[in-house]
Amino acid sequence: MNAQKTTTAIPPSASQSEISSLSKNVQSLTGRVHLANNLYIGFLALTLLASILIIKWNGKLSSAKDDLQRAKDTDVARELKGKDVQIAKLEKDTADARLELAKIDPLNLPIRSIRADIFLMVRADFLDWLFDKAFEPAVKGGASSVSVTIDGKGGLPLVKLQCEKFESILWFTTPDKGEPDGRTFSMSFVWPTTDALEVITRDMFRYWIDRNNASTAMLDKELGRVFISLPPTKELHKPAEILQSSCVVTINGSIRRNFSVPKSSVTYNIFCPLKKD
Repeated sequence: MNAQKTTTAIPPSASQSEISSLSKNVQSLTGRVHLANNLYIGFLALTLLASILIIKWNGKLSSAKDDLQRAKDTDVARELKGKDVQIAKLEKDTADARLELAKIDPLNLPIRSIRADIFLMVRADFLDWLFDKAFEPAVKGGASSVSVTIDGKGGLPLVKLQCEKFESILWFTTPDKGEPDGRTFSMSFVWPTTDALEVITRDMFRYWIDRNNASTAMLDKELGRVFISLPPTKELHKPAEILQSSCVVTINGSIRRNFSVPKSSVTYNIFCPLKKD
């Protein structure tokens, strides 16, 4: 007896249905991919457009800021110019008023010149090399080691004077000693200064007299003393005896002020108060 073979066939309708379903799925996914690609392309286009707009607007913003700053600068410059004109007018009015006052009292005239004439006879042992001609022109006969300022009541210098004339001579201050034991100093100091270094430093540091265009009346209110610095002695901190002295300051060629010189002082710090009338 022969075995019986059984054959099962796939229905055609089932195969077509599966193919149709897969085909629709592929079409759906393809559509979505196309949509995603289109959206991405659109996003890139929008990003590019946004970048272009940002660059353009940044340029306009920078330009607007520059225009605003220029406008502010122009306005500030205009305002400053106006203030400069006002200040110049006030200064002119003040100068005119002071000239009117000066017609009544010369003490109200602006100070145009100061001269200090000083004579000292000092018993002390000075450092000889500061007066030695071998060291010329550096020591200037000793003049490079002296200075004079007119100080205010608080001790700060109101004006520094320039040495115009200097003479120092060895002197016999002790009778019968047989050798010189001191020096005389005959000196003149002036303002305004003409020394190149003083002119340069004056532009960097202006004294009270320069800042205030001061009159003699103004100076009298501030005046405290004349400060004299002589060359140092061999015993630096030992006070020297000042045997004879005079210190006269002349303002604008005719107004005199006399100062008292102490009888004893270290030579580099001689403080001379104003003489009382």
